[in-house]
Amino acid sequence: MWTANRVERSPPREVSSGTISTMSEPCPRILPGRPVVLVMGRLPEAGRVKTRLGHRYGQTAALELHTAFLRDTLDHAVAAATSLGGRAVFAYEGDGPPSRHGLAEVAAFPQSPGDLGRRQSAAQAALLDQDAGSVITIGSDSPTLPASFFEEAWSRRETADVVVAPATDGGYVLIALTRRHADLYTGLEWGTPRVMRTLAERALELGLTLHCMAAWYDIDDEAGLQRLCREIAADPGVAPHSASALKALSPDLIP
Repeated sequence: MWTANRVERSPPREVSSGTISTMSEPCPRILPGRPVVLVMGRLPEAGRVKTRLGHRYGQTAALELHTAFLRDTLDHAVAAATSLGGRAVFAYEGDGPPSRHGLAEVAAFPQSPGDLGRRQSAAQAALLDQDAGSVITIGSDSPTLPASFFEEAWSRRETADVVVAPATDGGYVLIALTRRHADLYTGLEWGTPRVMRTLAERALELGLTLHCMAAWYDIDDEAGLQRLCREIAADPGVAPHSASALKALSPDLIP
C-alpha cells in the first residue's frame, strides 16, 4: 500500500508501449536529460470548462476563472522548469493555438484523441522519446501548486519510477515519469475519488516503484474555490491572474 513520502519497491517488469497514441502534430523540442514540466489543459471555451462552478456563478464567470487558472499554471510551470534547468510544455485540448486565447508564450502542441489516460500517455511518451530526464505532468486546476512539488518530483527521478502528488478529492495533481508506462492508466475511473488509489495499485501491479508526495488541492468545486480564496488573501501574488478574476467576480470572495 502506498503512503505519503514513501517509495514502494517491487520487482521490475517489462514496460509496455503498445497502447500509446501517436501525437497528431510534432511535439516541441526539449533539452535531453533535463526535466519537462508538462501542463495538460483545455483551452478556454464557454460551457466546456469549470462546469460545476458555472452552475453557481454562470458560464461566463466559469470561463474567466478557468482562463485565469490556466494562465497562472503556465506561469508557474515556466518558472519551475526554468529553475530546474528544463522546459515547460503545454499539451492543449480544444481549438488552438493557445495564442488565440491570449495565453503565455509557451511551447505547445495539441493533445491526441482518447480519454485522459490515453491523452496523457501520448503526451508524456512524445517527450520521453526525446530523452527527457523526467516528465512532470500537472493540470490547470491547481494554480498555486508550490515550487517545492516540482523540485521533489525531479529529485526522486533516480529512486522512483512514478512520483505522484495526490489531490485532496481522491485524484492527483502531479505525476512524474522517467520512462514510458503505457499501461499505468489502464482501468482508472477518471473523475472519481478512486483515481489515486487505483493508480497506486496499478503501479504496484506493474512492478513500478512509487513515491507519493504530500497532498494538494485542485479547484473543481466551491470548496476548492474557497480554499484558493483564502490562499490568495494570505498572499495575492501566489496566483495574480486568479486573484484578478476572483475580485472581478465578487470582491467578497477573497476574505
